[in-house]
Amino acid sequence: MIEYAIEYLSSIDSTNTYLKKLAQNGALEGKVVVAREQSAGRGRNGRSFFSSGGLGIYMSILLRPNFSMQDASRLTCLAAVAVARAIEPYSKTPVGIKWVNDIFIGGKKVCGILTESASADGRRPEYVVVGIGLNLCAPPEGFPPEIKSVATALFEDMRPAKEAYEPIIRSVLDNFYELYQGWDERAFILEYAERSILKGCRVSVDNREGIVLRIDERCRLCVRFDDGEELAIASGEAVSPQYPNLHERALL
Repeated sequence: MIEYAIEYLSSIDSTNTYLKKLAQNGALEGKVVVAREQSAGRGRNGRSFFSSGGLGIYMSILLRPNFSMQDASRLTCLAAVAVARAIEPYSKTPVGIKWVNDIFIGGKKVCGILTESASADGRRPEYVVVGIGLNLCAPPEGFPPEIKSVATALFEDMRPAKEAYEPIIRSVLDNFYELYQGWDERAFILEYAERSILKGCRVSVDNREGIVLRIDERCRLCVRFDDGEELAIASGEAVSPQYPNLHERALL
């Protein structure tokens, strides 16, 4: 079993950036970096995200998996299930997953995941860094206007958020490594699909509109487009009017 070693920081530009530097210098699998605040956090496609003023868990996990780059891409889905399991005991409503990397509660985004990797030959990763940004409590003045309608936090008050801070970190890691150790069973894929909030929703993918049918056994989004074509999409962004995407200054 992998032993994880946690390094706590009060503030950092980006836990992913910091941990990637450690990985390049030989850090071992299981290294975890946790920060209470990030000054230059990043989301998918180079977007920035809001991560200050309230209380959040901003953490990155270093892995050195012995499988293909294609398989490594599914670590985002595994992490999403681990987070959903960890926060559900504290949530008043079921925790859902918006393909590919967002965690939703009550129709709003509470957490995002960013997985980054490096490979010398393009076939197997030298390392993978899985970044998780989770809002525990919003700033006293609330979220900025540009994300207020689509962002949420797990707790309404700071006191329970502070009490749950360490237990949630440990629960995320315990669930993550349990699923990671059982990688060959792919147990996380079924739960990932069951937690999908996009099934039956109308979406736009690469400027084509259609209906989401399901998440398949490879964590792909299966969509029936308006022209009748059905595709299993491995990567990209599905925009749904029901669950708006968060863009600049959004959560990870």
